[in-house]
Amino acid sequence: DRNPIYFADQVRAPMIFLIGENDSRCPLRQAMAFVDALRARNHPHEVILFGTGHGSYDLDEEVGQIRSILRFLERHVPGVAVP
Repeated sequence: DRNPIYFADQVRAPMIFLIGENDSRCPLRQAMAFVDALRARNHPHEVILFGTGHGSYDLDEEVGQIRSILRFLERHVPGVAVP
C-alpha cells in the first residue's frame, strides 16, 4: 500500500526521474514501471539514467544532473529562468 506505483494515476505535476542503473534502494525495474505508468497516460515526464547506484560520487555526473533538473524546471515551471 506504500508502493508509489499505486499512486501513479494521481500524479498531476510533470516529473523528472534521476535513476541509478545499479540502485539497490530504488531498483531500475521498479522505477521504470512508474515511468511506464506515466507514459501510458501521456503524462509529462523525463528520465535521466546514470550508471551508479543510489547516488553519484562523480562530480561531472552530479553537475550534469543538476543542469538537467534546472532545464526541466525552466520548461515546466512558469517564471523559472536558468542563466
